[in-house]
Amino acid sequence: MATNDIVDEMHCDVIAYGLRSDFRGEPFIGSTYLMTLSDDIQELKTVCTYGDRTTMNMRIQDGTPIFDGDKVMIGGNDSYIPVCREHYKKMRKLHS
Repeated sequence: MATNDIVDEMHCDVIAYGLRSDFRGEPFIGSTYLMTLSDDIQELKTVCTYGDRTTMNMRIQDGTPIFDGDKVMIGGNDSYIPVCREHYKKMRKLHS
């Protein structure tokens, strides 16, 4: 049985919410499958502090961007800020 067979057989809608990528810019495997198998994707748009569309998540510790470490940090919700790709790349160069 394929991942989405039960949804098709039962004619039901599934609504999922989550992030596409981690703080390193790497995709979450579950998000990859959700986007691949979805009939419709609606993106919630947010704006970076600098005014551009947010597409990245930056992990911070004491105000400093962090670009390595475990993929998942349990209880670390306050350790992430949404940023645009340009700002993410600029901070990665500056702090790597």
